[in-house]
Amino acid sequence: MSHYPLQLPETLLKEIERLAEENKIYIEQWLLSAITEKIEAQKVVRLLQSYAEKANYNLLTSDFI
Repeated sequence: MSHYPLQLPETLLKEIERLAEENKIYIEQWLLSAITEKIEAQKVVRLLQSYAEKANYNLLTSDFI
């Protein structure tokens, strides 16, 4: 696993510490989970955008609305 020095604002670090403690996990584990969730959310957005670009909106008629 790679290492990356990360500087965080003190208020953000305190909130992360609180959330990690609340979930009974290490800060590193909480950060890894949060980063992974963000990456997966971005992948979903890109996927939905590609579907929207390929969609045939001419198929939508007033019969369906």
